[in-house]
Amino acid sequence: MGCPQPLTSDNQDMALTRLLRVLIIVFAAGLAVGILMLHWLSLDVAQTYPEVAHLRAAAFWAAVAGLVPLVVAAGGMWHFLTFVDRGEAFSAASSRLLRQVSAVFLALAVYIPVAALVLGGAVPQSSPTLTLAVIGAESVAVFLMAACALLARLLSEAGLPLTEGPLRA
Repeated sequence: MGCPQPLTSDNQDMALTRLLRVLIIVFAAGLAVGILMLHWLSLDVAQTYPEVAHLRAAAFWAAVAGLVPLVVAAGGMWHFLTFVDRGEAFSAASSRLLRQVSAVFLALAVYIPVAALVLGGAVPQSSPTLTLAVIGAESVAVFLMAACALLARLLSEAGLPLTEGPLRA
């Protein structure tokens, strides 16, 4: 039996990226459970409100399509953690990856209000809860887009030599 290794900076960094990978897996599992719950909810709403039951499948698949950018972004974050583990967090490739993830969140930020308008226009009565959910989801999508874009810019500038970047000596 070997002695446990002392926690060094490299061990702590690897433990942190492992923890973040576990959180990404938990997030993906939560999305899968959410899709199942959404399906059950759509069946219940179709039974409760037969006048809009014909929209059940369209609304369900529209909601599932809205989750695709989240899955793509989670994959991008997994790939970014690979860059971090290899010591390439400040590379041009990692900055490019974060810009791509930012574009995915931009697509989500555009999709949310469009889907809400299309589905909301098809339903005779509008719900304040639905409106608040759309506003909340839109706020999160815009925040994540801006955060990824800012991080991409910071990483690209941090990887440049001081004489080439905007922060010249």
